[in-house]
Amino acid sequence: MWPISWGPGYLGGEEYDGPTMGLVRPGGPLGVAKVGTTDVGRWPYVSSDEVYEIIGDKESLNFIMAQLVDRCKITPQWPIPFNPLSTTANTTRPETVIQYYRASSFALAFSGYNNTFALPSNATTIQGWDQSSPLPINLTRSSFLLCVNSTIGSALPIMRIPTPKSGLSTGALVGIVIGGIFGGCIAWIMVFKIYMYYKERKTARRQKEQKNARRRRRGAHREEAEIELVGAEAVEDDGKTLVNRNDDEESVKGAKVEEHGKENVVYL
Repeated sequence: MWPISWGPGYLGGEEYDGPTMGLVRPGGPLGVAKVGTTDVGRWPYVSSDEVYEIIGDKESLNFIMAQLVDRCKITPQWPIPFNPLSTTANTTRPETVIQYYRASSFALAFSGYNNTFALPSNATTIQGWDQSSPLPINLTRSSFLLCVNSTIGSALPIMRIPTPKSGLSTGALVGIVIGGIFGGCIAWIMVFKIYMYYKERKTARRQKEQKNARRRRRGAHREEAEIELVGAEAVEDDGKTLVNRNDDEESVKGAKVEEHGKENVVYL
């Protein structure tokens, strides 16, 4: 952060001051805003002339103003541009500053305070901060000032918080696309392997069934051939037996007839 520039005659006045410096100052150009309250319920002992000023960049002023309205119940005010070279009576001067914050880039001032230690005439003298002019007695006992001072000290941003981007970064999108392509390829390979596995199993099962069917058909043909062969042999054997048996029976019958005939002839 850049320190507040009080113009020529002050340390760094020329470095951080100029018509174009506000355009490049972190947080925007310098501004000033009044800090007072009319909330007598919260601050019953605050007088109407206890009005402070805050000086800083535009973003810091808007943020601190909102914090002070919430915590200290101040009357909200819009910041106005700050011009340290102005000669008007109500211009905030460095000798009215009662507290600096964040490496002198933000300040709290009170128009009823006059710190001679901060005058340009003392810039070359060797003085310590303990030689600053004491605060008015009413400020040292002010609970309102205590609230304002502690709120600024605790809530003032130390650095600009980056605005979160809507959506994903380019690197994240590239990673998602590459991961999606890689994951899709792996999924396709797995599906193809599963398909080929079941296809091979189905083919092997079909081939096995066909082989068993051929075996059964060959077995059936072999049994039919054996039956036909056995039948043919049986028919041949039976024919021969019948012929021989008939011949024997006729021979036996003939012999018996002759035998009986002979007996009959003998006895008659």
